[in-house]
Parts: sequence; C-alpha cells; structure tokens
Amino acid sequence: SYYKFVNDVAAAVSREFPAVRIGILAYTGTIMPPSFDIAKNVVPMMTFDLAAASMDPEVVAQHEDIIRRWGEKVAETGTWSYEWGREYLLPRVDAPALAHRLKYLYENGGRAYFGEAMLDSLEGPKLYLISKLLSDIDLDADKLLDEWYVRYAGKAAEKPLREFFRRTAQYAQSPRMKQTSF
Repeated sequence: SYYKFVNDVAAAVSREFPAVRIGILAYTGTIMPPSFDIAKNVVPMMTFDLAAASMDPEVVAQHEDIIRRWGEKVAETGTWSYEWGREYLLPRVDAPALAHRLKYLYENGGRAYFGEAMLDSLEGPKLYLISKLLSDIDLDADKLLDEWYVRYAGKAAEKPLREFFRRTAQYAQSPRMKQTSF
C-alpha cells in the first residue's frame, strides 16, 4: 500500500512538475522494492547502518541484494545511512568497506546520499572519505585515507593513527565481537 500511495503522489506531482524527483525512505518494512513498477520520478533512499554492516558478511550480502534489486527497479536510488560511531566503545570506521559500499551503490543507480553522524574525531576519516567519494566515486580510497591521516594529525602521527583505525575495524569484524550485542 505504501508504494501504491507513493506512485499516486508521484503521478500527481509529475503532471505539474515533470522534472521534480521525489525522495522516499525505503526503511524497515518498506526496504524491499514492490513487485510492480515504481514511478520514474521516485528515488528510494534505502536506510542502512553502513558502518555496522561491514562487521558481518551476511549483512553486507543482504544490503547488496537490496541495492541491486532497487537498481533494477528505478533509474536512481540513494541511501540514508547511519554512520554513527561516537556512542560506541570503539570507533566504527572501516574505510575500505565503506568505499566498496558507496561504489556498489553508485554502480546500481545510487545518486543520492544522506548520512547521520557526529563531527568529531571518533568518526575518524569516515566523513572525509564519504565526501570525497561522493564527488568522484573513482578516487582511490587508500590515497584519500593517506591524505586524511596527515591532514588530521600530521606526518608523525600518520602511521599510529592508521594502525589504530585498522585494528578497531579488525576487532569489530572478529568472531569475538559477533558474540556481543554490539
């Protein structure tokens, strides 16, 4: 019923404003695309916790399946992403996985992004990486990280900072972490 309503609204809007696109949330009960066509001016914003998703390959596979299905259904998609890291014991930063997901989203019609996060050091290089990749998805994520470490903490702190974020991402993906409610 949600997507029938969305189609009705999209049709009414497009009669008067044919160039206007309508962003909608594809969230929890509406995350999967419907079996019928969606109006061409609708842009579903799939809502994911991308930072947490990289911790579990099964969740990554589920997200990529949803992204692929929406990419087959509509011309443009997007994501409303939860990038939070501040409220956790360890920063939730997995830059390579984040770069992979953004590229996968782009390859499947992703042209819109909205992310929730805090602007502080516990978010690490996430927001820098996201902003750069959103402007050019083909940029090298490793080079962007190299740039961020130096810009953030200086050349002398580059290696320890890199190692800190590598180790926290490694721990977040460990079998031990998966046994927790985190």
